[in-house]
Amino acid sequence: MKTFFVSACSALCGMLLLNSCGGATSGVKENDLLGKVPGIYVNLALEKKQLNEKLQNAGRDIDKRKAILDDYAAFAAECAQAATEAGQEIIGRDIPVSGADIYPDFEITQVQVADFRAGEESGSITVRIMAKAKRDLPLSKLGYRAKDGEVSLQDARLYYALIRSDDHLIELGQVNPFTSKAYMGQVPAEYEPGQTIPAGSLCNSQGAPIAINCHTYDFTDFAKIVFLPEKDYQSMRQQAYGF
Repeated sequence: MKTFFVSACSALCGMLLLNSCGGATSGVKENDLLGKVPGIYVNLALEKKQLNEKLQNAGRDIDKRKAILDDYAAFAAECAQAATEAGQEIIGRDIPVSGADIYPDFEITQVQVADFRAGEESGSITVRIMAKAKRDLPLSKLGYRAKDGEVSLQDARLYYALIRSDDHLIELGQVNPFTSKAYMGQVPAEYEPGQTIPAGSLCNSQGAPIAINCHTYDFTDFAKIVFLPEKDYQSMRQQAYGF
């Protein structure tokens, strides 16, 4: 397997030096896949860092502190609006992947931007994973451990890494191919325990969601999603997060 590098600079704190202060879209580095959205949150992170410095300099002057907080609130609202508009432009974009065919039971057929949501200081891009059954998949019965050849609706997993163009890791995650919900424990009733999914059928007609949280990590150089065997995922997780 190709080696991917774990970089501490992937965290949000590492993005603070990338752009100069200004408007929500001033100096934004546009990503080929995710557009201006990641860069807007780079600007917001820098502004928040400067907010803390300004508040410290203001001391106990209530009027100065209020003016500083009001300015920041206005800027955060501007960022949210700009990100919302930029987020609509990327919906429907295909995301490059590797490792789409590494799983014995599942084949990933499409990965696409499906939605974007902005909050006061948060921005999350939803990417949906379409996966098909490679073979007839007998689903284990509810309350029973999966037998040889069976698959559990609750416990099925695809493991992934979000990767920069220089092959450094941004974030690791896992997703259940059977669920369209944000929480993997919420499996919809497209299939029932004990049923057999025919080969070539979609595991979920809506696609399984991956969240790209631009307020948490720097995605200005995001390049692809790499799907991993579980053992490689666990090894990278240990290296990246220490557990």
